[in-house]
Amino acid sequence: MGTPRNDDKWNVLTMVQWVPVPYPPFLSTPNSDILYRIDALEVTGAGPTVLSGRNIEFILLSEGGNHTASHVDDFAPGIFFTCHQGPVGIGWIPLSWHDRLKWEQDPLRFKGQARYLVLHPGQTVYMPPGTIHYVFRKLSDPTLITGGEVLTWAGLRRWLCLLKHQELSETEPEVSTDRAGNWVACLIELVKQRREVQDWDNIPGGREELELVMKTLEVGSAIAATEKLLTRTR
Repeated sequence: MGTPRNDDKWNVLTMVQWVPVPYPPFLSTPNSDILYRIDALEVTGAGPTVLSGRNIEFILLSEGGNHTASHVDDFAPGIFFTCHQGPVGIGWIPLSWHDRLKWEQDPLRFKGQARYLVLHPGQTVYMPPGTIHYVFRKLSDPTLITGGEVLTWAGLRRWLCLLKHQELSETEPEVSTDRAGNWVACLIELVKQRREVQDWDNIPGGREELELVMKTLEVGSAIAATEKLLTRTR
């Protein structure tokens, strides 16, 4: 890890974990199982790889005084944090789309309506996909947090809009057209599987919502295919 300077604050973001991260009960439901279904697709080779190397469950161990500036994670998943040693401050910035574009231009200088709460051991906070968030800590207290990424069937159409925005705005270099397309391909396969066995009763909105999700995915897939064709014919 090297020898830090006296004023450096260490922050271990990707600790190896040997036991599953506990999810809060409200996220341990059929509505929140998309990432686990995608993982199963990858294991069987039925879909492209999108989760390999991605920490959808994580442990964060940090020295007191270590702060994380406001940001949105690449691919904009929902995210939860559970405090085990703290306290730790979790903040977010609720913005309209217009103000969000301003924030993207200069995140560190944006003057918005930031909110925050302080988590104590045993407390959990969940932030929906695309939430601009930040983390702060007291100088005197190291912190330990577990957390995970979440996609829900009820919020999937909104998440697809966020994914397309990240792809087109180039705010997240990791979100390339090809990688975004892989996510769409995985989700199309998941919807097809649920259609075939009529497995929609556990989805908020049921069959109607599943069909709306598929239409959104098909439109996104068609746009991506057209973009590739136009690129090749220029």
